[in-house]
This record gives sequence, structure tokens and C-alpha cells, in this order.
Amino acid sequence: MGGSSTLASYEEDKAEQRFAELKKALATCRSYEGEGYVGPFEVKVTTEPPPQVGEEAVAFWETIPMGPEQPEDRNEQVEGLHNAQQP
Repeated sequence: MGGSSTLASYEEDKAEQRFAELKKALATCRSYEGEGYVGPFEVKVTTEPPPQVGEEAVAFWETIPMGPEQPEDRNEQVEGLHNAQQP
């Protein structure tokens, strides 16, 4: 299974706010539900030590059971970092 990357950029005050929201959610969130192109799904969230990069960083795994058609779960590693933009 292939991978993908997403790069998001925010104005400084929005970046700090979004990163704080993500860190707060990761402190308590262990799963979430949604609906995708193949129907409803539930994702297990597992945090791990963040990389030592940027001013702040987070790291977590999302594990998505794929159902009886595909016996293996889909695992995605997510890392996020916050760097203040230099003037």
C-alpha cells in the first residue's frame, strides 16, 4: 500500500492555535469515527514520542480495520511540527 504526504501552512497565530488544538485532542482521543468513500469507519489513535524537530512536534499512528475483505489493518503514521516563520 502506498503512502501520501500533506503539507499545511497557516498564518502564525492560526498555526499556534491549530497546533494547540491537535496536541489537546491527542491527549485524550484514542479513536474516532467517520465515513469515507467505502462507508463508515472507526480509527484507533496511538500516540508516540515526537521527533526532535521544529519548535514543537507530535507523532501518532492511525489504525483502520479494513474489514473481512482485507484481513490486514491499514496503519498510517502521522507527524506534525510547528515552526515559527522567520521575518
